[in-house]
Amino acid sequence: MTFLKNYKKKILSLLADQTTEYRIFFILSILVGVICGAISVVIQKVPQYFAHLFQNYSIFSTQSIIISAVFVLISAVITHRFFPETSGAGIPGIRLAIIVHHGYISLRSTIAKFFATIFALSSGMSLGREAPTITISAGIGSAMGKAFKLNKRYIKALVVIGASSGLGAAFHTPMA
Repeated sequence: MTFLKNYKKKILSLLADQTTEYRIFFILSILVGVICGAISVVIQKVPQYFAHLFQNYSIFSTQSIIISAVFVLISAVITHRFFPETSGAGIPGIRLAIIVHHGYISLRSTIAKFFATIFALSSGMSLGREAPTITISAGIGSAMGKAFKLNKRYIKALVVIGASSGLGAAFHTPMA
């Protein structure tokens, strides 16, 4: 842990130089894209894993109804009780974060959105995973920019990079 603190201090001391900040932004851009692609795969595969784990394949069995109800309940508690800002698609919230809040998206709400999405999709609800993937990816971009204390312009750009990466990964689009 001490190694990470020293490494982070060294990187933050290098940020005083504008060229170094741009290089860190460039590396973070690539890193955000890779992480967002991995998050998209997790959001797609975990509900399938839960269906296999609980053998939740039949449509109207008692077991499938109970499991689905439990997953919906968990998602609803996360969304409505603890993190009301995670309700809805979140794309207007991304626009608001970029324009008004200088790219600030809470990491706590991003993590809560991730778990609420996983549980909601695992319940078998007729939901799309695309908008939550975009929102979570934008939150990851914001968190990475804040973690390295980049200026507002770079944080906004990382939010857009994260959202774009999430959009591309959610729709399985190849790199052009």
